[in-house]
Amino acid sequence: MRLSTSLMSLWQLREHYVEGHSWLRAFLAEGHEFLVVLRARALLLQGLLLMRHANDPAGAAPLFDQALELYRESGRLGMVSETLQAQGDLALKQRNIPAALDRFTESLRVAREAGHAYMAHRACVRLA
Repeated sequence: MRLSTSLMSLWQLREHYVEGHSWLRAFLAEGHEFLVVLRARALLLQGLLLMRHANDPAGAAPLFDQALELYRESGRLGMVSETLQAQGDLALKQRNIPAALDRFTESLRVAREAGHAYMAHRACVRLA
């Protein structure tokens, strides 16, 4: 699982989206007990692959929801902010502007609360 989540950048750089999707789907389907944050990361990455490269927003939404819940439970506010931004990007892709604004605004609030300047910057860019 750690290897799969670490390879995401390579899969995106080399446009091996199907391979990335296959590995992440296989690990998530096995039902092993992984660290909560590792499972959340895999869910988020799987959702991003579906949203950006497979054009499957219906498949991405529940993955983002699960990742967000796990990150909130673990207290990883930076990752909560990143997942909220992914949900906002998905809402934009679906042309749901009010939902996107809500997610980006919440992402900015969480990033500021966490003192995470980079995520706050990303949220501001998306709100612009």
